[in-house]
Amino acid sequence: MYLITRAFYALKDTLTPIKISVLTIIVNIIMSVIFIKILGLGIWSIALAYSLISLIDMFVLFYLLAKKVGGFTLRSVFIPFIKISYSALFMGIFLYVPLKLLDKYVFDTTRTINLLVLTFIVCVAGSTSYLLFTKLLKVEEIELFYRVLKKLNFKVNIPSHIENA
Repeated sequence: MYLITRAFYALKDTLTPIKISVLTIIVNIIMSVIFIKILGLGIWSIALAYSLISLIDMFVLFYLLAKKVGGFTLRSVFIPFIKISYSALFMGIFLYVPLKLLDKYVFDTTRTINLLVLTFIVCVAGSTSYLLFTKLLKVEEIELFYRVLKKLNFKVNIPSHIENA
């Protein structure tokens, strides 16, 4: 939702997201009252109403943005989303496994320095695995990140067999 709103701002259209947000806030309040007062659902239904209205807000803004820029193909939106989701899933595994193994067998994380070292190792493992998987899955959006690094004169050493994959 926030990315889509920023896309409208980039197109110099600040009014559309505000109109949609005001409308969805009103619908959220009405939906929350209906859930609590009429349907007798618990206080948890306020979070449900907020979640549902946030999804509606996102889809409406996405639809309006697509109309504004001439449309999107489902392929251009969902294929990168799926690739990035898989990369994030694998990154989660590459974060979780070292975290649990190192925490249990290597580091006494009741000590601050050990906790900091563990955090650093897990962050490096997670970041590296995410970049590796986005490269292996050929996520085009990650190329922008690499171009920015090159402009900043960072050397990114990607093994040639991965780069050519």
